[in-house]
Amino acid sequence: MQKKTRNRLINGLLAILLVVGLVLVFINPIRNQLVKMMAHRQMDVTAAQIKKNQHKKASFDFDKVDSLDTKQIVNAAIKGDVIVLGKVAIPSVKMALPVMKGVSEDTMA
Repeated sequence: MQKKTRNRLINGLLAILLVVGLVLVFINPIRNQLVKMMAHRQMDVTAAQIKKNQHKKASFDFDKVDSLDTKQIVNAAIKGDVIVLGKVAIPSVKMALPVMKGVSEDTMA
């Protein structure tokens, strides 16, 4: 009976280690996918929204911005409250990026 409990405990710990290892291995692709998803979501902006966004206030204090980590990227993806002013498209490299107002951690994510 004690051997079964010990085996279950070891199997449980191995499963947890496997999941943690997979998350650590795939954290960069997950982060990159989140950034792509946020960029595409912010590209859906109308001319009326852009005109309205031009009058909103934003912070331009570079000292308040730290380097980004995965947690900040996820928080920015969930909140999605950045001020979009337009978009830049470079068809030769198949790239389209939103232009955002201000310098904040959410804007940089």
